[in-house]
Parts: sequence; C-alpha cells; structure tokens
Amino acid sequence: MSGIAAVIGADDKQALETMLEKIQHRGAGQHLIYENGKYRLGEINVTENKIIHTGDDDYGVIFDGMPVYGGKVLSRTEILKLYKTEGPGFIKNIAGNFVIIISNTDEFFIARDPYGTKPLYYSKDGKYTLVASEIKSLTPLTDNIEIFPPGHFFTQTKELKRFKDVPVPVAKKQLNTEEAAAELNKLLSAAVEKVLQQNNHVGSFLSGGLDSSAVVVAASKISNNPLPTFAVGLENSSDILNARKVAKFLRTDHYEYLYTADEMMEVLPDVIYHLESFDVELVNSSIANYLVAQLAHRQGIKIALSGEGADELFAGYHHLKKCAGERELNEELASLMKGLHNGGLQRVDRMTQAHSLECIMPFMDPKVVEFALGLPAHFKLSESGTEKWILRQAFSTDLPEEVVWRTKEQFGIGTGNEDIMKQMVSQKVTDREYKTAKERSSFPFKNKEEYFYYNIFKEFFPAKSAEETVNRWLV
Repeated sequence: MSGIAAVIGADDKQALETMLEKIQHRGAGQHLIYENGKYRLGEINVTENKIIHTGDDDYGVIFDGMPVYGGKVLSRTEILKLYKTEGPGFIKNIAGNFVIIISNTDEFFIARDPYGTKPLYYSKDGKYTLVASEIKSLTPLTDNIEIFPPGHFFTQTKELKRFKDVPVPVAKKQLNTEEAAAELNKLLSAAVEKVLQQNNHVGSFLSGGLDSSAVVVAASKISNNPLPTFAVGLENSSDILNARKVAKFLRTDHYEYLYTADEMMEVLPDVIYHLESFDVELVNSSIANYLVAQLAHRQGIKIALSGEGADELFAGYHHLKKCAGERELNEELASLMKGLHNGGLQRVDRMTQAHSLECIMPFMDPKVVEFALGLPAHFKLSESGTEKWILRQAFSTDLPEEVVWRTKEQFGIGTGNEDIMKQMVSQKVTDREYKTAKERSSFPFKNKEEYFYYNIFKEFFPAKSAEETVNRWLV
C-alpha cells in the first residue's frame, strides 16, 4: 500500500474520488474504499494482492507502510483488534513505518510513525477532517493544509497527541569495534533479506557511495541472481563513475542513465509537482532521484532499495565535526532525524511514488535504528574525525577500499546537478528580474534558484498553507 485519503465527518463520495485521483500514481493496483455514513476512507494498493477486510463492517481501516508489533508486520484485522482492545494507546507499542487511519460513524483515529517515514497531510475544515498522503490530494478541496506531525495521533476529540518522540541517542551496549561492526552488518543484512523474501521485482539505487553500496552488498549476498542496480547522473559525474566500479565489483545487473542539462530543466516542473517543495537543495537532489526511479520503473522494478537514513543515524554529515562533545553530537543527530520527514524521506518517497515505485530503506528498519541509537558517539564520528566510522568497519571486507573510505557528497553534487542548475537558472533569470522580485515580494528568496523553483511551485500549489509546509533547509 502506498497512497491513502480520507473524508471524515461527511459522506462525500465525490470528494474522496477527487483525492484518490490526484495520488493515483502512488499505486498501480486496486482501490480499497470503506464508507459508512460519516466517513469515507480510500487506499491505493501498489500490488495486486487481494484486499484484506477488517472483519467488522462498522469499522474501516486503511494504512500505508509496515506497522510492526512484537516483531510481526500487522494486518488490517490485527490493527483493528489492537485498537478495539487497548484504545488509541495501542499505538505506543507499534514500531516500523506507518500511517494508520481507523474510523466508524462515531469515532476516528489517525496516527503517523515517529520519524514520518510515510507522508501525511490533513485539513480541519469546519466539521470535516480531510487526510491524504500528498498535498495535491487536498488542494482541490481546501486552502487549509497542514503537515500531520510525526509521532502523533488525532481522534474525534480534535486534539493532536504525541505518542512517541525521536529519542536522543544514548550509548547502551558495551561493544568493541569488531562486535559492533559485525552486529551492524548482520542487522542491515537481515533488513534487506526481509524485503527480498517478501517481494518480487526488487532492485536497488546505487550511487557508488558507502550507504547504497552497503545495501547492495547485503542484497547481493542473499540473492541467487544478480541484483538489478540503477544509477543516473551527468556524463562522468562521480556517482556514475563510482556506481560502475561497485556494480562491476559486486557483479550486479547494472543500469545507468546519462542525462543532460536540458533534460534536467525539462523534468523540473514534474519534480517540483511531485516533490511538493521549492527548497533548493531538496529540488536539486530530487531531479536525480526522479530520473533513477523512472529508470528502475522502466525495467519492471516494483520495490527499490535505498541507503537513505544512514547519514542521520551514523553521523555522515561534515558539519557534525563541529559538535563540541558527545552530548552535542547526539542532540544534533536527533534533530536531523526529526527533520527527515520533510527532507530526505520526502524526496525519496515522492520521487519513487511518482513512478508507482515503492522504496524501502533498510537503514530505517526498526532494529537497525534501535541499534544505531544505542551506539557510543565515537563509533559514528571517530576521534580522528571520520564520519560513519562503524558503518565503514561493518563493510570494510565486502567493498573496495576506495568505496569504504569515499567521502560524503550530497546527491545533487555527486550526480553533477547543483552547479548545472545554478547555471541554467542564471540564464533564465536576469539580475534585474531577481532584484525586482525581491523588492516586490514579501517572500524572502535566498537566491535565484529558490525564486525560480518557488514560482513553479506556486503554479501547482497557490495556497499559502501549502507554501508553509516547505522546509527551507539552509535559511
């Protein structure tokens, strides 16, 4: 499942159909609709599996993701049983990535996982509550759009309640380097194995960096057939060249696509429409994500593996070296994890779902996350200043040395996008136009690219509330 919409408090068939139509790209399978007087719930299935009913006609249950309880992925019926037995508090014991909506004629319950791995927006318009996976699903019906905050639930009391926060990392286990590296390798491999066992048509994005290469290593050890891998970038960009090396080393079934500057500009409106953001860094990196997802989709891939989340868990960003001590580093890592839902996770979700592709991120597996949170800070950022130290150690014997010790590059930089987009926008926006726009607009543009991306965004999403959902990372 990968797309949901709901109208709660009104029996409005047309509204729900409009909402689902706007996010049809999020699923290639059938629709599931529950309707009963005061609510209509809709879900788009990404697979062609048979629909599982709740066993109780008074309740409707829709969800996106993989909610886990006691180590087991829950079915629709099991979710409802827990809710009816324990009430809204049951959500405190649910792990994994999920959005869950439960409703009958008298009550409703909406919840989103603490990291916001799965997207959710909502609108409290008068007596009605509208909920959907993407902003574009709500804009035909309301100008009042808000991000549904991660780690919260919402009921008929109309009050948001936090059920779980993103924890600040705290060292728990006393492991030496060898033990910690072996355990991380084991946990990441197990997370990948679950995906391969439960799904067909699985491939992996491969930039040639440590994170995506580690995921591909784990998958290649498990699969009996060469794993399909996918890379995109401008010709001779570092991602393209490094991905080729890793694919050759691991003997994957490798596909790549070399795009041009003109093609980047051509797909830009589609990228911004699906991304639902005008943040410069996010847009620039999303162009490559959009094209690599398109490449995988064209090869028949249904599930794509990604290395997203590793930088936030294992201190992969250069600015973290400025942290003064373990406490400050751990607090900054928690802050990065809290920002994932409208940063990297938003990029990965929107760009893959634009092509009806489901993306699974093994680093965000509950057991991998729990393990990473319990590691001492020096296992992430070493005393010599090496980022992702323990992750490098975990796969040091599985990958070429230059891959294990390759320095971090943003996706937009590794593919060659950032400088090109700056040049292309400068050709389209004169200094005079930009200066005039800054003087006349109440919006504080930080550069020409943001001004250019903002104008495209506003064509699709004119509501002020939609604009306010955008996180401008470097402002």
